Amino acid sequence: VSAAALDSLAELGTYMESAEKEFNHKTDYTKIYSEVRSAYLKKAFTMLAQSAGPGDMKAGTVYQKGSSSFIGFTEGLIRMLKAERKILARVILHSDLDPILDDTVSPVMDMYAATGDTIVRNAQRNSQNSVFMLFDILDTLESSSAALNKCLQGTSKLARVAELQKAARASVITFFPEFLEGVRNAGLRPTPLSEDGTVHEFTTETLNSLKRLLEYDERVEQMLTTLGIGNWNLQTKTRTKNAAETGIVGSYVLDVIDTLMASLESLSRSYGKPTLAAIFLMNNYRYIVQSIDQSFRKWVGDTAPQKYHQLVKKQQDLYQDSWKPVIGILMDVTYIKGGEVKKSLSSSEKAQIKEKFRVRAALLWRSVAGNANASIHWLLELQRGIRHDLSQSAWIQYSGYRSPPGSHPTDWTGAHSHVLTLC
Repeated sequence: VSAAALDSLAELGTYMESAEKEFNHKTDYTKIYSEVRSAYLKKAFTMLAQSAGPGDMKAGTVYQKGSSSFIGFTEGLIRMLKAERKILARVILHSDLDPILDDTVSPVMDMYAATGDTIVRNAQRNSQNSVFMLFDILDTLESSSAALNKCLQGTSKLARVAELQKAARASVITFFPEFLEGVRNAGLRPTPLSEDGTVHEFTTETLNSLKRLLEYDERVEQMLTTLGIGNWNLQTKTRTKNAAETGIVGSYVLDVIDTLMASLESLSRSYGKPTLAAIFLMNNYRYIVQSIDQSFRKWVGDTAPQKYHQLVKKQQDLYQDSWKPVIGILMDVTYIKGGEVKKSLSSSEKAQIKEKFRVRAALLWRSVAGNANASIHWLLELQRGIRHDLSQSAWIQYSGYRSPPGSHPTDWTGAHSHVLTLC
């Protein structure tokens, strides 16, 4: 409002107040002021209210910390409330301005509260983008609490803002056990798995959500402390003993990771092939370990990740065990009795040798075929380790031969060449 307009309104207000006293006639001009002014304010804030809700995010977009329009809505609301109090003090000569302010800002405050309620309801429906938006909104409400209390003192809307803050806080606290329970339930639902055993989308989504959650580390610690150690786990309080070592945030992170690994183990059973299940778990576990080292070490410390490294090694060993039938035949050594080497073989002896090579080739190609779709190439370190272990146990056994034992396309030399490129 310009200074000239304020002067005119102040002059009009003085005249109306004097006229009431002079003619002893109540005009209730403050109602007229509130109706006109509130309609203007409502129109000014409508677009901001619409953009501040969760509906302005396009499908598939990821909410960025601090990007909620509700933050700007709150800041604009506080500026408006401060300005309205100054305007009323200038143009209205009543001693009690709170009821007039209440009527004037009521439509805007109703829009503000309704927008906040919508975001809270979306968060309660487990919309993760809305949950992270809710973290920002709760921070905004609490940091703006003193200013809002001062601006709305004496109005009916002060209690409404307090209710919104309480609902947002309750929804944030509820998120922690519900998120963990969602990770657990994912392992119980039939879920399509890739044919090559690569890192599952469920793993990346869970860890990304956990990373985003820890962007609000101070708020997370505050909410978990309110919830109580271990109370976020609806099944069992498994991490209370680690809280002293890792802190309450680290305790929650470890609980989520343990639950994620348990769900992945349940999902791996749907493969029906132990080798592919081992590759699936090896890939996913290694991705989790890598995420711990890169993103969660600050909260879980240096000791806890050792357990997860051991789980990766266990799955790697299980995968390499799938080659034991082949390795077992390669380790078969035939001794020459009496020190005499035959320069000619009978038909039956030749047939025995051919049969041995046929069995070797069949076993080797069976192992190759069983792992043909497997993918462990996403991590070079793991690839090199498995390649080294296989080559040490297999290639050394073949190196004693000067030439291939046969030219059949499925002989063991061709198969072994494929083994070394498989990983």
